[in-house]
Formats: sequence, C-alpha cells, structure tokens
Amino acid sequence: MRFIILFFQKETDWIERSLVRKVVAWKHAQSEKGVFITGSPLKPDGFTTTLVPNGDGSHEKIEGPLNELEKSLFSFELVNAESMEAAVAIALSHPGAEDPAFSIEVREVWDTVDLDLGS
Repeated sequence: MRFIILFFQKETDWIERSLVRKVVAWKHAQSEKGVFITGSPLKPDGFTTTLVPNGDGSHEKIEGPLNELEKSLFSFELVNAESMEAAVAIALSHPGAEDPAFSIEVREVWDTVDLDLGS
C-alpha cells in the first residue's frame, strides 16, 4: 500500500541544514529498502494559488492556500508500507519527527481507482 506523509510547520520556522542532510540520508536509506517513492519540500504559502468553485462551473482564483491554518504544509513523502501502523513507524523514523516544530499526518493513498464505477 502507498501512504503519504505530510509535514506541517509554521511558515516562519526555518529548518537547520543539518536536518536537511539527515532527510536526504533517510530518503536514500528508505529507497534502498523499497519504501521511499518520492517526496519534496514545498515552497511557502506565498507561492500557492487556490481555485475555488463559484457554483456556476467557473472557479475563483485566490492567492494563498485553501485553508488558513496555524501551520503550513511544508513537505511530503510518498512511501510503500504494509499497513497504517507500518506507515506511522516510517513517519516516526523520518528526521522531521525529531523536530518539535513539525506536525505529521499519515494518510493512505488509493492504489487504484475503478474506472468502471459509472457503468
């Protein structure tokens, strides 16, 4: 199964270069195990555009994230795991879990979508 690990932190918080090095090493180690699929930090909220439906088939373009939260979505990792418990263990092994500035969300990703649902 695939899981996405989302890291949230205050936009004003910066991460140390040493943490970045640990994350790169973690990604290499998890890749060798066949766990890590992809992942990357995201640019700050100021680089975000949200499209909100107007109800008439058109969308309003809003500069910034959809939800104004205390913490911003900072980065993601897409991983393979046998279960939610295994995915949580993988998330907790991530160097970002050592930083109290981060909140972490783990969510299962649909492996397939049945294209015949409408038939």
